[in-house]
Order: sequence, then C-alpha cells, then structure tokens
Amino acid sequence: MVNALPAGRFRLYGLVGLWTGFRAGELAGLRVQNLDALRSTIQVGETIEDLGGTLRPGTTKTKKSRGRRVPVPEAVMKQLTDYVKEEGLGPNDYVFAGPNEYFRHANFYKRKWRAACNEAGLEGTRFHTLRHTFLSLRAREGVPPNVLMEWAGHSTIKVTMDVYTHAYEDDPRDRELIERMFADAQQRAADHRAHLVVVSGEGV
Repeated sequence: MVNALPAGRFRLYGLVGLWTGFRAGELAGLRVQNLDALRSTIQVGETIEDLGGTLRPGTTKTKKSRGRRVPVPEAVMKQLTDYVKEEGLGPNDYVFAGPNEYFRHANFYKRKWRAACNEAGLEGTRFHTLRHTFLSLRAREGVPPNVLMEWAGHSTIKVTMDVYTHAYEDDPRDRELIERMFADAQQRAADHRAHLVVVSGEGV
C-alpha cells in the first residue's frame, strides 16, 4: 500500500507513518531537527492542525505524545536524510511540506492515499490504519507494554493493553504456547516426583 504511493515525499510520508505509528498531524509537523540520524530515532515536536481548511501549528493530542522518540530502521532513516539533502532542507524546515508552508494531509488523503489503496486492492483503508499496524506488529514482536505506550504517546497503559489484546486475538501461536507450558509443567512434576523418590530412599 505504501509502495503504491508516488515516489518522493508522499511515499516517504506513508513509510514514516508505518514505521513510527505517528498520527497524521505529528507527521505533518515533523521538522528536520526532529530526525536523529546518529541514533536512528524520530522525535515528535508538534502537530499541524486543520481547522476547517486552515492549517496551523498545534499541540500534540496528549502530554505524553510530545517529545517522544521512536526508533526506526536505518534504511528508513537513510531515505529521510537523503531526501532532506536532495531538497536542501534546513533544521527548522518541515520535512514533508514540499513547496507549501505546511503539509496538507486532507489533500494527500484524497489525491494520493485513496488511489494507492485502490491500486493495492485495499479500498477504504484509512491512513490511521498505519498507526494500528505499527502498534500491533510491535506488540506481536514482544515490545513491552510500557515501551509501546511511550512510542505511541498513549495517555494510559490501558489504551496500550487494549492494543495488545487485539494483537493477540486468534494468534495461532497461543496454542503452541499453551502446549509448551503444559509440557513444561508435566516435566517439572515428573522431576519433582523423582527427587522425592531419591530423598526417601525408595528404590535404593
């Protein structure tokens, strides 16, 4: 789906959304100075709010959202830094604004995102789905809830745990885990019985 976006800033916008779980406003408000190429992390600084078609810098959705840092693959960071160099962007410039003052997500959604979803056979997919995909995949990979909460900028751990619940529903690995736990318990019980036999002297 992201690969179906036009090459350049639009595809990069989607790619960063997929690998950070940032909200659309947070992506639009991403400045060059928020990129840490050395540590391969991206920091949330501000958002771009759309007030009835008028764009302006705004605050993040929650207090925990602002200032959070999310690690990204080095390959993604390289694409970002290469783009910044190609465009000649300075530290205070918005990464995705292009020729405009701000990145207008509503226009991107109508003109680029929907077309990419249709091409990928995923009609009707929301851009916000990238955030849920990021959180669900990281949950499946075993990222601790408190770390995922920080990356997501959730206000409470309950919101994060709801993500974990959905991520593991109907996971085929659940059956494997249960069977392994049962086998381990059976083995511990057998070891314990053998130990009692040795201590009591039975069979000696």
